[in-house]
Amino acid sequence: MEQFVVNILTWNLQKKSSEVLKHTLKHVAHENEINVIVLQEAGIDVIAELKPDFKEVIYEKVAEKCTLRILIKKDIFDVSQPYKGEQNKLFFVHLKQKGSKEGFNIAGVHLHSKSGSAENKDIVRTHKNTVITDKIKNLESDTKFTSTKRTVLVGDFNANPYDNDLLDFAMIPAIQDRELITILTSESSIFPDTVKNVDYWYNPMWNFFGDHNAYSEKDSKRKAGSYFLFSESWTKMWHLFDGFILRPSIMHCIDYAKSGILECTKSRNFIKPNKLKNRYGLIDELLSDHLPVKISLILN
Repeated sequence: MEQFVVNILTWNLQKKSSEVLKHTLKHVAHENEINVIVLQEAGIDVIAELKPDFKEVIYEKVAEKCTLRILIKKDIFDVSQPYKGEQNKLFFVHLKQKGSKEGFNIAGVHLHSKSGSAENKDIVRTHKNTVITDKIKNLESDTKFTSTKRTVLVGDFNANPYDNDLLDFAMIPAIQDRELITILTSESSIFPDTVKNVDYWYNPMWNFFGDHNAYSEKDSKRKAGSYFLFSESWTKMWHLFDGFILRPSIMHCIDYAKSGILECTKSRNFIKPNKLKNRYGLIDELLSDHLPVKISLILN
């Protein structure tokens, strides 16, 4: 079966819409050969310069307040009837490259964050996020979406890969070891059903921690996360809140050499050189407080 490459970009734009950001978003998409874009906190105006090459996946009528957006390269994919809900936190669509027999799902998310001071906030957040992940499971089995688990969970998870939110068996049991997932889920597994029958995900973002890029021969340096926040009570400042989590059926399809956290275009650096004026001071404030992340998949 013929293979095709899907390059997916995710970026939380922090509700910004500067001309610099509009131009930068266009250049990021072009230079990285992106054909699927998932944006969080993105207004309708910020995607204007993408319109000649991309079309937005529309769920009924897109309201101005909707900020979770999916755009696809024109004339490449057939699109199923999409689903959008959970308070603008989930956008699910099935894409199939024109002429191919099997497609894949994009589950664009902006999960609930840890911020806030409400009592029992962790319990409330976990419950809200579990509603989202349960909905994804239901959509994967819905015949309107061709009943496939070839799903890419993409967006701003508001959690690091090591946080409980992305390890909870009841929510997103996202493991960093493909071989282990295969062992756990095999029919001959010696593990009990409570472990063997878990609906696992594979989280490749573990491979993008740290400042050394093992996948690049040209430049071994990189930023150690997608979001920077200084707090006197934390030693961790770089966080990896953004990215991709895959179902096991496509976890071997990642081209790591062409995936990662993006720090620049040919004409603009997203990181301010040697300046830390405040706790958000490393990333160019004209763009966002997040860095974009790309994943490249080689699918059949």
